[in-house]
Amino acid sequence: MDVLRKTETLCEEILNMCRANLFIKQRYLDVALFNFEFKAASDISAISSDGRVYNYNPRYIINSYKEDKDKVSADYLHCVLHFVFKHPFVGQTIDRRFWNLACDIACESVANNLGSELTHEPRSQKQREACAVISRTTGIITAEKVYDYLCTTPLAAADIFALETLFVRDDHSLWYPGESGGEPKDGEGGESEPEKESGNMPEGNIALSREEWEEISERIKIDLESSPKDWGDISGGIIQNIEEVTRDKYDYTSFLKKFAFREERLKINEDEFDYVFYTYGLNLYKNMPLIEPLEYKEIKQIKQFVIALDTSGSCHGKTIQQFLNKTYSILMAGESFTQKVNIHIIQCDAAVQNDYKITNRREFDDYIRDMTLSGFGGTDFRPVFEYVDKLVEKREFSKLNGLIYFTDGYGHFPRRRPNYPVAFIFLEEGAKKPDVPIWAMKMVLNEKDIANLK
Repeated sequence: MDVLRKTETLCEEILNMCRANLFIKQRYLDVALFNFEFKAASDISAISSDGRVYNYNPRYIINSYKEDKDKVSADYLHCVLHFVFKHPFVGQTIDRRFWNLACDIACESVANNLGSELTHEPRSQKQREACAVISRTTGIITAEKVYDYLCTTPLAAADIFALETLFVRDDHSLWYPGESGGEPKDGEGGESEPEKESGNMPEGNIALSREEWEEISERIKIDLESSPKDWGDISGGIIQNIEEVTRDKYDYTSFLKKFAFREERLKINEDEFDYVFYTYGLNLYKNMPLIEPLEYKEIKQIKQFVIALDTSGSCHGKTIQQFLNKTYSILMAGESFTQKVNIHIIQCDAAVQNDYKITNRREFDDYIRDMTLSGFGGTDFRPVFEYVDKLVEKREFSKLNGLIYFTDGYGHFPRRRPNYPVAFIFLEEGAKKPDVPIWAMKMVLNEKDIANLK
């Protein structure tokens, strides 16, 4: 056996031992930890992966193990977490340098919170201090939130370089197959490292492994949510990161259409008109068509609707107004909004503060322009439902399309199912939102989602 083969065998023994140690400490990561094959690669300075193969530089592994055996374990855990959190499966329009750094920060933050017995490198304390500074703005540490922080915070080039030196472990070039990687090497930062093409893996491997990693992530999330108390709060960071990337990207227009009722309107229906028979009749009988267009059309309309706005102290007025503006814009577009409507906009906290009735577009325009918020107390969902139920009893609505409740916090839900569709729109601010009753729909949006609603 030549020296090269002996070196690779030794490296794989080290990696297998580190992987086994991680498995003993964090058993819920079992499938993720053992989802990689090891492959020596002399064309990288440290480690990299495409989700199936863990590429390593033999010299780097041996030197790292000699320096501190925990470093090899920390490197491997870092790489595994990238794929558990689906960091590589990102669009091409992102700023790669910031995205790569944000992903590294998220992985290191979670690794540090898994317990000091897992990895205890000297730089862990400095990483915690840096994450504490970032979390003052982001609330929680996930790649998506840290990426927004890096994009919106005016950091000096030296500060970015310092963060890269502190958090970077692996080469991300395989995340962008067929294109330049642009990933800084371990400890070198990103300014001086030129971008290079990745030649280790076929271009399709990342895409092929995405579905597999989605299943692994979901399994880990389920295991943690039903885990014994021994794992305690250390799993919270993993769940938050998984939820951040698995949260559905909603089409709010389609969501609102769930509250629309079908109704026939006197209008030419061009969608169901057969032009073949029409033109055939004109050709056969000159000016006498065989058929005429339908004079009625079935459309979905929102005529009677309730929008409840939580104005408790933790809900920001700007966010509430932005949400209502987006809802208004969608309702005004197309045929879903009729000329005569019955929409109630209710402001509420622990009680109903006011109710504004809208019957036409002009009144909606006036309300949006002159809207002022009142309340700013606690949160209780029940008063709104009691109030709306009374309106229904008084025949204020002939057929209520539904109720949307925009809120950011916890409250008491009604015990009984209302006789109309209900959806809770929760404003995400880091904490996990409560499960809604089985009869209600649920959507979780952050401020960025609200700004981009369509």
